[in-house]
Amino acid sequence: MITLQGQVLNIFKSDDYKNARTGEVTVGRSRVQILGENHLENGDVQMQIFELSLPEKFQSEMNEYVGHVVKFGIGVGATQNGKTYLTISQKARIEFIK
Repeated sequence: MITLQGQVLNIFKSDDYKNARTGEVTVGRSRVQILGENHLENGDVQMQIFELSLPEKFQSEMNEYVGHVVKFGIGVGATQNGKTYLTISQKARIEFIK
């Protein structure tokens, strides 16, 4: 499992998506934005915003952590068209850091 640590910036629900060809509507999902550090090979630190799918079971807990630093396990997946996405693991435990 990959661990992500960073400051919880924002929680929001993405817009619903309507497939133009089929008319099928996919309901928007809850998302969380985390500000984390990416340590580069040259020793510099790049600040990066990670946007993850937020499972329903973590929504109320994550709302309490907005503005604070947390650490938790994430999963990485791929869609049928090859795009990758990050999600909080269903088995994750959100740990308050500061």
